[in-house]
Amino acid sequence: MKVGNFVSDVSNSVKALTKDDRISGRYIHSLAKDYTSYILAMRPLRDAMRDSTIFTEIPCVEMQRVRSDKCDIAEFRKCDKIMRSKCKLPSVYNSSMGAVIISVTNITGETEFEQLRTPSDYKQQQRRKFAKTSKYYYISNGYLYVLGSESERITVTGLFQDEREALTFSSCSDQTNQECLSAYDYELIVPDKYISTIKDQVIEHIVKTYRSIPEDENSNLDSNQKTNQQNYG
Repeated sequence: MKVGNFVSDVSNSVKALTKDDRISGRYIHSLAKDYTSYILAMRPLRDAMRDSTIFTEIPCVEMQRVRSDKCDIAEFRKCDKIMRSKCKLPSVYNSSMGAVIISVTNITGETEFEQLRTPSDYKQQQRRKFAKTSKYYYISNGYLYVLGSESERITVTGLFQDEREALTFSSCSDQTNQECLSAYDYELIVPDKYISTIKDQVIEHIVKTYRSIPEDENSNLDSNQKTNQQNYG
């Protein structure tokens, strides 16, 4: 489902219940992401994994070298090769197992990095006498860390909260066509089985909020202000 279709469905339902046409598309989309975050954190990860259409690939994330002794993650300071993304990744949905990332590879796809759930996992791997030499990734404070590699460009596929942000994040490809699209033209990143539930929760949230506002505050905006508030993208 496109973001625009979801926003339209919610707006029409809210208007029918409250006669209010001031709710912005950006606000509706934000609520949808909030409720999706809550549901995914409470449900088994396999529920999200079944719907492959909601995963987004960032084909090129630029990385930069980090000095081992200067790494802000203490457990990684004995690693000879540490790379960190130049910018924070777009927001990713989390499950009980952490960030929902499907794969992290070098840009050619020849090398796949193994996920570390915690920094301590890396130290444990190094202590194993017969441990294989592996390359790892870890996400901390929004940044992607890659250990054991000097790859300057990385491909990441994951359950990003906003398809538009993820697709326009790539550092190495022409994003002109993506930037020309409205936010409404992108897919809503919600597993199909949860769309109806999320829609009902967003409508209920907005209606409850509307009814809690004193009536004399509902008519302060003129038609131009309403139009400006509804513009999204």
